[in-house]
Amino acid sequence: MIEREEEMGDRIVGELMQPGGFECMKRMGMGDVLVDERVNSVDVKGYTVVFPPSERDGSETVLSYPLKRPNSMLTHFGFFNDVPEEGDGRDVIGKSFHHHRVVNILREKCRNSSNISFILVDNL
Repeated sequence: MIEREEEMGDRIVGELMQPGGFECMKRMGMGDVLVDERVNSVDVKGYTVVFPPSERDGSETVLSYPLKRPNSMLTHFGFFNDVPEEGDGRDVIGKSFHHHRVVNILREKCRNSSNISFILVDNL
C-alpha cells in the first residue's frame, strides 16, 4: 500500500456507501471497519428527496432500498418481475460515515496484515 501521509485529514468529509459497497466490504473481510465504534457510522435504508417550495410545494418523496436483496442484477434493475419476497430490511443497508476515520482504520488493518507492505512516499 502506497500512501502520501499517515495522519488523519483535518477536513470534515462524509461518505455514503451504498448497500452493494457495504456487501463487498463484508466479503473482503473488512465489513467490521464500517461498524467499528470509532467510525460512528449510521445505517442508511434509502433516500428522501425534498423538492424546493417552488416545485411540488416542497413535498418529499421517500426512495427506500428494497426490503430483501434481489436474486440477480437484472431483477435489481427491474428487468424481471420476480420481485424478491418481503423481508425485514436488515439485509439491505448502506452506511454513512466520517471518511477520514474509515481510511485510518483501513490503514491500521493493512499495517497489521502480514501480506501487505506499507510504503510512505512524500511526492505523490
